[in-house]
Amino acid sequence: TDKKTPWNIKLWYFTHPDDDHNGLTQPWINYLKSHGYKAPNIENVAFNYASQRAREGYGKSSTSYQMINYINTNYPNVNYIKLHTGMVLNIGELNIEVLGSIENMVGKNGKIPEGYDTNDTCTIARFTIAGKKFFFCGDTGNHSDVQNIHLSLYSNTYFKSDVNQIAHHGINMLARLNRYIDADYVLVSNGYEVFVANNMMNNINYFETLVAPDKIYYA
Repeated sequence: TDKKTPWNIKLWYFTHPDDDHNGLTQPWINYLKSHGYKAPNIENVAFNYASQRAREGYGKSSTSYQMINYINTNYPNVNYIKLHTGMVLNIGELNIEVLGSIENMVGKNGKIPEGYDTNDTCTIARFTIAGKKFFFCGDTGNHSDVQNIHLSLYSNTYFKSDVNQIAHHGINMLARLNRYIDADYVLVSNGYEVFVANNMMNNINYFETLVAPDKIYYA
């Protein structure tokens, strides 16, 4: 690509405040710059993270603060979008539906119940572009109630999408949600060989009940 022309990032979307979902921001931009590229432009950053008040000791990870501080310092004019359940955004040709967020997990006392972790507070969203729907589960679903909470907000048929990013790097097999998404293609943010090496062939077998093996894309 043309190293003189910086990439223009219309939207940078963060699902939840775990290190492996926030830690790439600064290193990736520094990597581009060290290889002769201009730093990218970032127009919008979107997320909804728990405050420390939501549960003691449950705030953002250190990399979340580093990500936010880095963007604040280097992109002072960036537009922050706090994602809420039911929100619909249109950015260029991209339509974004926020189907679930942390506020669904908060109890009547304003706190996140014990037993939940940061994965359970993932923002789940569906991106539609060129008439195709991409469902992003993030790391959703460690807690047994999470899947049911999200499913209770919509009719089963509403989830139908063309492409499904399987939750939590292919670890969380949300059977009901995946069945309702009923996608033609599955994205697994993990390597095939990782599942084999860790004796997790049951996960691979499960993905193949959703779509044919040649329609599963591993990272």
